[in-house]
Amino acid sequence: MESFAFGVRGGALPTSGDPYTGKAVTVTINGTLRFSGECLAPAAPEYAEHVGWVRMYQCLGLRCLGDWVRRTDSNNGSDRSSYNMSADNQGSEYIAARAGRTIGQILTDVLTMTVNANALNAYGIGGYTGLPSAPALPAATVADLAGLNWIPPASPLETPPVRPSIFTPSVTHR
Repeated sequence: MESFAFGVRGGALPTSGDPYTGKAVTVTINGTLRFSGECLAPAAPEYAEHVGWVRMYQCLGLRCLGDWVRRTDSNNGSDRSSYNMSADNQGSEYIAARAGRTIGQILTDVLTMTVNANALNAYGIGGYTGLPSAPALPAATVADLAGLNWIPPASPLETPPVRPSIFTPSVTHR
């Protein structure tokens, strides 16, 4: 699940800060984790007769939260990373250490760039160790990425524009 919604009904409205906004949310069904994410600020509360105040909350999953993280390349400081470029026709973007890389190697490189790892970790994404200066991914993630062994043709990775959303994350960094 990429999002989860829940409602709180009855009782008085909170007077000093909302008790759920910015909190981690997990949903487990029959022992299986089905959702992990963060609760956003509630929509405007509504009063329902016989129930009282009703506040509806939207929670974004880790994938949605990760989409808000701007990727930064460690070599050029931009959101553009070049891998598997050819030295003969793309000389200005060619980096020998990034030539002949598999998908798994590329993703590992991008995910362990210090700026990216710290930004993802601030949202509770990645399970990193070694932060803030030497990010390392969990062994299971490393093994999964190692299985992505196809070498793609040369093309720069570009971060797409941040997608518009009706929700603006108000995330409390942990």
